[in-house]
Amino acid sequence: MKLGYKTIDATKYISYADSYSRKIDEELDRIFARESRMLEQINPPASVGELAPLMRGFMQGGKKMRGTLVSLGADSVRGSQSLDDEQMLGDLIKASAAVEVIHSSLLIHDDIIDQDATRRGSDSLHVSFSKKFQELWHNELYWREDPCAHYGVSMALNAADAGVFLAMEILGTLQLPAERTLSAIRNLSSAFRRTAHGQALDIVYQWSDDLSEAQIFDVYTYKTAYYSVVGPLQIGAILAGGSDEHVEKLRKFGLPIGQAFQLMDDLLGLFGNQNQIGKPLGSDLKEGKKTLILSKLLDSLKPSNPEAHRFLKALVQQGNPSQLAVENIIEKVREMAESTGAHEYCESKARQLTDQSKAMIPEITNDEEVQETLHSFAEFVVTREY
Repeated sequence: MKLGYKTIDATKYISYADSYSRKIDEELDRIFARESRMLEQINPPASVGELAPLMRGFMQGGKKMRGTLVSLGADSVRGSQSLDDEQMLGDLIKASAAVEVIHSSLLIHDDIIDQDATRRGSDSLHVSFSKKFQELWHNELYWREDPCAHYGVSMALNAADAGVFLAMEILGTLQLPAERTLSAIRNLSSAFRRTAHGQALDIVYQWSDDLSEAQIFDVYTYKTAYYSVVGPLQIGAILAGGSDEHVEKLRKFGLPIGQAFQLMDDLLGLFGNQNQIGKPLGSDLKEGKKTLILSKLLDSLKPSNPEAHRFLKALVQQGNPSQLAVENIIEKVREMAESTGAHEYCESKARQLTDQSKAMIPEITNDEEVQETLHSFAEFVVTREY
């Protein structure tokens, strides 16, 4: 059935996500309470005992989008009444929590790779552990050049690795038919393996010059789209008994909208509100990231303003260790992005991608309530401010 969509904004999805994310948070509280009790059994020193509470604290806040999409993927198979099934709801919440644990594990790795000190408006996990080191040992170990930093990175990596295996253990406890659970685990592993490949591209491309739009979108696809949108939707559908054909339709829906999600993330990193996005503006400039907005800006400046082109290209090629220096030029970069049309181009591209996804919705489900929620999710992706 093809809907003549009435005006649908992001409100419906936000309401859906808020309601479901509260259930995910309750499950995460239970999961990490069990982790704390397990750690207590080995009588750990205080620093090891902090692993579970610090990891749980790191997971506070955030959109819980990926966990919510597990539920939406199930809805796309079973219809808008799917969560009336208490057993199914319980297993979906556990699966959603597992996805959120792995998501946070990847963010921990990402913050270390990008050398980001903040996440969701608070300390990155490796920074939290560094501060714990100072509290416990007052930086008195001299066999490391920077023992606080080394300790923080080591403990954060360990926590992230534990998170991945914890998530797999959670999925192994689901009461659904075994073939569904195994298929979901395979799908999840595939999505996150692609993410690792996308992260590798992102790292290597920081040292590359003049990337094409296609190369930039390879990063958007593999680093973000599979694990942020495609994978969660597909896992929910698989757990709800969806067919291979249905799971493939969700891939066609999720890839473009996942690319748009990353594209909007890049725009928010330059034009957003720092308090809302939870990390300093201009981080991509500081890190020398090759984003579409910076690529289009460079292309536009080359013929019109060679001096500005040389300055910005040097900054993007080399990165800049000083966030303060980035903050001092960010307003100028914004003005150039607006005046050259680079900002408008990227916003238009994000809209094109979400329209491509929206066109798939009638093929995914005939349930009007679910169709509207999927449509509202697409609007959330291109209108969000965080």
